[in-house]
Amino acid sequence: MNEQKHIAETFLEQGELCLLKRELSGLEFFRKAAELDPKNSQLFFRQALSLYEYAYDSSNESILLLASKKLKRAAFFEPPTFAIWHLWGNILSHLGKITKRHHFFLEAKEKFIQAVALSSQQPNDILSDLFWEYGIVWHKSGEHSQEALDFQLALEAFEKASFYCNALPADFWHTYGQTALALAQQINDIRLYMKAIHCFKQSISTPNASYTGWKALAQALKMLYSYTHDEDHFSQANECFSAAAQLYPQEDITLWFDWAQFLCEAGRRHKDIKKLRSCIEKCHRAPVFNPTHSLVIGIWAEALAMIGELSDRVDLIYEAQNKIAEASLTAENNPDIWFSYGMCLNSLAEYFDEIDYIYQAIEKFQQGLSIDRTCHRHWHAIANAYAHIGIHEEDLEFLERSCRFYNKAIDLHPSTFYIYDYALVLSKLGEITESQKWLEESIIQFERALNRQKNAAYLHPEWLFHYATTLDMLGDFHEEKSYYIRSIEILSHVLMIDPDFPDIHYQIALSYSHLSNLIEDSEYCHRAIHHYRLALKHDEESDQILTDWSITLINLAEYSHDSGEIHSLYREAEHKLIQAAKLGNVNSFYHLACLYSLIGNYEQSLLFIEKADNFNALPLMEELLEDDWLEGLRATPNFRAFLSQLEKKPHLHEER
Repeated sequence: MNEQKHIAETFLEQGELCLLKRELSGLEFFRKAAELDPKNSQLFFRQALSLYEYAYDSSNESILLLASKKLKRAAFFEPPTFAIWHLWGNILSHLGKITKRHHFFLEAKEKFIQAVALSSQQPNDILSDLFWEYGIVWHKSGEHSQEALDFQLALEAFEKASFYCNALPADFWHTYGQTALALAQQINDIRLYMKAIHCFKQSISTPNASYTGWKALAQALKMLYSYTHDEDHFSQANECFSAAAQLYPQEDITLWFDWAQFLCEAGRRHKDIKKLRSCIEKCHRAPVFNPTHSLVIGIWAEALAMIGELSDRVDLIYEAQNKIAEASLTAENNPDIWFSYGMCLNSLAEYFDEIDYIYQAIEKFQQGLSIDRTCHRHWHAIANAYAHIGIHEEDLEFLERSCRFYNKAIDLHPSTFYIYDYALVLSKLGEITESQKWLEESIIQFERALNRQKNAAYLHPEWLFHYATTLDMLGDFHEEKSYYIRSIEILSHVLMIDPDFPDIHYQIALSYSHLSNLIEDSEYCHRAIHHYRLALKHDEESDQILTDWSITLINLAEYSHDSGEIHSLYREAEHKLIQAAKLGNVNSFYHLACLYSLIGNYEQSLLFIEKADNFNALPLMEELLEDDWLEGLRATPNFRAFLSQLEKKPHLHEER
C-alpha cells in the first residue's frame, strides 16, 4: 500500500510538472495517480490547484469544471479544510466571470461562507485574498439581484480585505469603488460616493494605474457633482476626464460622451455658455466612426440649442433641431436621444414663448420613459414642462401633475436641484390657491434642499429668496411674527451675497410691511419704506411697488397720533396710488377708495369703488364688508345702494 501511495505521488508530481509547462498530458498522470490512491483528499486538492493555475489565464472552462470535480472528491473523503473551501470558491467564482452564468457565483458564495468560518488561523495575505474574492461574489450577486444588501455585504468583505493587506493592486480598488458606487446609486447616500472616490483614487495611485481608473474616478465625481453641485467636484471631475482622455484618447467613445454630457448638464443648469461650448468641443473630438456616434450628436444638439437660447440666436436652435432629428433616426431606442430632443424643443419654446413646443417636448420625454422608466432626467424634465405650462396659464391641474412627476424623479435621484424645483412649484400652488398645506410642504422641501447642499446660500441665492418669500406667505396664515422675521433674515443674507439680486428690496419691504401690520409697529413701516424707495430706483415704472408702498404709508398713518404727519402720509399715499393707476394697476382703485374713506371724502371713495368694480378688481364680499378702512364709506346711503346693486351680480361670491 505504501508503495502504491509512493507511485501515486510520483504520478501526481509528473502531472503537476506537465501542467506547469502548459502540457495537458499531465491529465493522464493525474488519472493514474487517482487510480492508485482513490481516497487521498490531499491528492485531489493538489490536482485541483494545479488545474486552476493552468486554466486561470486561459479561462479554460472545461479544465476549471474538472478542477471543481476534483475538489468535490477531496471534500467527500474527509471533512473539507479551509484550503479546500477557499480554492473551490475561487474556481467557481472564476467560472462565473468567464461564463457570465450566475449560478456559479451562488455556488462560490456557499463555499466562501464555509471558508470564512474556518479562517481564524490563516495568515493575513490569505485572508485578504479570501475576502477580496468573497466581495466579488457578493458584488456579482448584487448586479444580478439589484438588492442593496448584496452590495453592502460586498463592501464589508472588501473592507476586511483591505484591513488584512496594505498593498492591494488597482483591480481590487477598482472593484471596491464600483461596489460603493452601485450601492450609492441604490440608496442615494453621498457618503458612499465619497467612499467610491476614495477607492478610485487608491486605484490610480498604484504602480499599474490605468485609464480605467481615471475614467471611473471621473464618473464617480460626476455623479457626486449631480448631488452637491459643488464647483470643486466639477473641477475635479473635469480634470479626471482630461487625464483619462490623455491616456486613451480615441478608442472609447463612452469617455467623450460622458464628458460632454457632464459639461452639457452643468452648462444648462448654470446657464454657462463657456461650459456648453466646451461640451461641443468634446463632441468634436469623439471618434465619429463609432456606431453610437448618434448619442454624441444628441448631446451636441442639446448644448447648441441651449447656447442659442442664452445668446438669443434662433439659427443655432434650428441647427440643433436638425442635428437631433437626424440622430433620432439611428438611435431611436436610446432614451438619451429623446431627452436631448426634448431639451432642443424646450429651447424653441423659450425663444418663441410658445407653449406648443413644450407639449412636443413632453412627447419626446415620454418616449424616452417608454424605453427606460428609471431615467430620472426624463421624469424631471416632464415635471418642469408641466410646471411651466401650469405657471404660464395658472392651471392647477398641470401644477399638481408636475408635483407627481417631481416626486418620481426625486425618488430615483434626490438631486438638490430636483428638490428645489419641486419646492418652487409647491410654493406657486400655495400662492395661487392660498393654501397653507401647499406652502408648508414647500417649506419642507426648500429646507430639505438647503440642508443637503450647505453651500447653496452662496451658489444659489435664488433658493434662499424663494424660501423666504414662501415663509412670508405662510406668515399670513399663522399670524406669527417669527415667519416674517425669519423671512427678513434670509432676504438680508441674499442682499449681502448679491446686492443686485432682482426684486430683493421689494420683497424685504413686503416682509417688513407684513410684520408691521401684525404687531402694529411703526419702526418696521419705516424700514419697509426705505426698501420700497430702493426697489423703485431699480424699477421706476413698477406700479406694484407704488401700490404696496402706498398701503404701508396708510398703515403708518394709522399708527401715528400727529395730525400733520397723518395728513402728509395720506397725501403721499394718494400720489403713489394715482401714479400706480396711471401705470395700469387696476387694484389701486380699491386702495384709493379705502384712502378716501379714511380721509372722509366719501364721494371720491365711492367713485373709486365703482371704478374698481368696473375693472373686476374688488375683493370678496366678506372682505368688502369687514375692511376697517371702508368703515366710514359703509355708513353712507350711497354705498348701501351700491351694495344692493352689487349683490344682484352673479359673480358676487366668486374670487375676483
